[in-house]
Amino acid sequence: MLFENAVTKFLESYIGVASPATHNWYAKKLKPLSALDQKPIDKITTDDLQVVWLCLAKRNVRWENHPSGRAKVEGPLSPFTLEGYVRCWRRLFNWLIDQEYIGDKNPALKLKRPALPDLPPKAVTTSNLIKLLEASKDNARDHAIVCWLADTNARVGGTAGLLLEDIDFKTKKATVREKGKGGKGKARTVYLSPRTIRALKAYLRERPDCDSDHVFVGKKGPLTESGIYLVLKRLARKACVRGRYNPHAFRHGWARGALENGADLGSVADLMGNSMQVTQRYYARWDDDELQAKHRKVSWLPEEDD
Repeated sequence: MLFENAVTKFLESYIGVASPATHNWYAKKLKPLSALDQKPIDKITTDDLQVVWLCLAKRNVRWENHPSGRAKVEGPLSPFTLEGYVRCWRRLFNWLIDQEYIGDKNPALKLKRPALPDLPPKAVTTSNLIKLLEASKDNARDHAIVCWLADTNARVGGTAGLLLEDIDFKTKKATVREKGKGGKGKARTVYLSPRTIRALKAYLRERPDCDSDHVFVGKKGPLTESGIYLVLKRLARKACVRGRYNPHAFRHGWARGALENGADLGSVADLMGNSMQVTQRYYARWDDDELQAKHRKVSWLPEEDD
C-alpha cells in the first residue's frame, strides 16, 4: 500500500468517531508527509520522517495559510506545534500496526519530541467572561451559549449536540454527549446555576420553530461546532476581547476558577468528566505569584501582635 492511500484510510477511520476539528488537525499534521505519498508504507524509515521534521523545525514562517485567517509572520514553529507533528505521525503508524498494514515497528517512535514549557492551559479570564456576557445581552441565544459554556464546562461537541430533552430545569441538570481525546464518546451530567437557567429559558421562549430538537439553532438549522466558534468570535470582536475565547478556553477557565475557589481536585475531575491525572496535569498548576497568594491564605502560622 502506498503512503497516500494509508493516510486516506487513517483519516477515514476518524469520520463519525472524532470531531471535525480533530479530523482536520490530523489532516493538517500529516500534510507535510505528502513527499512520501508514492512510497510503500512498509518502506518508510525513521530517516524519511526525520528529513521532513527537520524541514519543519527550520521553517521561519508561522501561520501560513492558517484556517483562522491569521496573517503569516516570520519566526520558527513553536515547540507545541512541532511536538504535535511527531505525536500525530506516531499515532498514524500505531494505527497502521494495529490494522496489520505494517509490521510491529513504528518508524516515528525514534523521532525526538521537543521539550515543552510547563505552562497552564490558556483560559477565558474572568474579565473577558464579563465582557462576553455583556456583549451578548442583546441576543438571547448567544447569551445562553456564553452562560452555558461558562457554567457547565461542556465541550463544543456536547454543546452543539445538546437536545431539548437533555435539559431538566426541575433538577437543574442537563445531559451532554461528548467525545474526549481519542474520540471516545460518553454521556455525562452537568449542573446548571440559576443564571444559566434564566438565560436558557429566555432563549427557549424566542427560539425559532424548526424541525430540529437541538437546543442551539440558527436560520439554517442546528448550530454546528464551527457555528458556535463563529458566535464567540463575533462576540469577542464586539467586546474587544483580547486573549482566548474559544469553547475549550471556557472549559479551562471553569477548571481554574473552580480550583481557585477552593474545589478539591477530585470534584473538579468528576465535574469535567476527566481523570484525576488529566485534571492535575493541565489545571492544578500555578505560577509563582499564585502560589505565594495561596500560601498566605492557607498558612497556619499565627501573626504576631503589633
